Amino acid sequence: MKTNFKFIGPIVILIALCLTGLDKVYNNQLGAWFSGCKPILKFIPFGITVLLFSLVPLAFKWLQHYFSKKFFLKLITFVLFISLVVGQLLCLLFALPHITGLPHGIDHPCFMFRIHEFFEVFPLVGAYNPWWNAGTEHFIGVTSGAHAFAFLVVPFLLFGTFEQVYGPALFFWLFVGGPWLAVISLRSMGLRWCGAFSAGLLMLAFTRAEYLFFWQSGNVGGMVTCLFTVPMVALTYKICILRKGTILSSILLGLCGWISCIWPAGIMTPLGLGFGVLLNIRRLDRKAINHLIIAVLIALILISQWLWALLFPSKGIVDYVAEVTNTDYSITKMFVAGCRQFFRRISEWHPLLVTIGFGGLLFTKNVRWKYFLFPVFCVLSCVAISIGFYRDSQLDRIAIQMGAVAIVPTSVFIGRFFSVLLKKTNVGYFHIYG
Repeated sequence: MKTNFKFIGPIVILIALCLTGLDKVYNNQLGAWFSGCKPILKFIPFGITVLLFSLVPLAFKWLQHYFSKKFFLKLITFVLFISLVVGQLLCLLFALPHITGLPHGIDHPCFMFRIHEFFEVFPLVGAYNPWWNAGTEHFIGVTSGAHAFAFLVVPFLLFGTFEQVYGPALFFWLFVGGPWLAVISLRSMGLRWCGAFSAGLLMLAFTRAEYLFFWQSGNVGGMVTCLFTVPMVALTYKICILRKGTILSSILLGLCGWISCIWPAGIMTPLGLGFGVLLNIRRLDRKAINHLIIAVLIALILISQWLWALLFPSKGIVDYVAEVTNTDYSITKMFVAGCRQFFRRISEWHPLLVTIGFGGLLFTKNVRWKYFLFPVFCVLSCVAISIGFYRDSQLDRIAIQMGAVAIVPTSVFIGRFFSVLLKKTNVGYFHIYG
């Protein structure tokens, strides 16, 4: 019997909105309206506007009577491009008072100190520091991943001192560089421009937690990992699954893997991608394997110094973070606590990432995408849930990285959604994704 998936899309989105909050979100927003915007009509929840997504096929069907399909696709692409640019300009407008001087936040001074120290001792990743705890070997820049952002700040040093350019550099990479990296990465996979611009829009606000931990708190190590997660996933798919890799794409993948893994928890996405490649091993030819080996060697050579510092001088910090803290509770209670915190992080995602990027893989008929990305989600989910056992590890933030991974399949769906919808308006939600 043929199953009709026509109405699954709106139903899934409605369920996601019920889980994440139809009006005032409850996690990391302190009771504020989503994005700080009140609904136009107080009795209509702000989040319900997302349900208009289900009306898109009807809008297409009506508009196609007046516009050609080719013109309409170009119009959609242009609207998405303008939306991305306007969104970035609005971010600049609101952020301008905070980036002209030193950023205000909990951990910004700590990370600025670690980056300043790294500039002083480079090419070493740590050294004896007489100004910290009355003198000690200081490798906190390794365990916090601060050094990753140090490399991204370097070009800005042409325009001022480190203290002057730290704020502008933070804004640029979070709201400009990251989204356009996502656009270029998805376009390099052969995706239509409408899908690529959708990736940029999603990267601009893929989870509320990015504003809390990256912009406000200043965890720039995790930020850099998330920014380069989308290029890393896209390049791996291009090399191993599409088998369209080049020497340049291998070098870029190696660089993305290196800078992503400077933050120690960033190793989890490459680990999941490794399992995904193994599940698609039959699709790999000799050329793809050679390109993948080149990328892995580049990443390992570049990350070796940070890996050594993590395993030896920083071993005490790692052991402290990896200690099971809830010893008074049973394994079941710790697991439940980890799942609860994990779902809180998931509830901070953009609804499309939950329903299409994460949930869509469970229903898609596209075996390549399912086998390639499902292991990544499994690895990151298990690591995030382990926060119930290791409370001091902050591993629940891996869910932010997981949201960045979900941008790739979501953008692919959006690109196919518009192109297929121009040919067929009565089409199922997951039929397009498959």
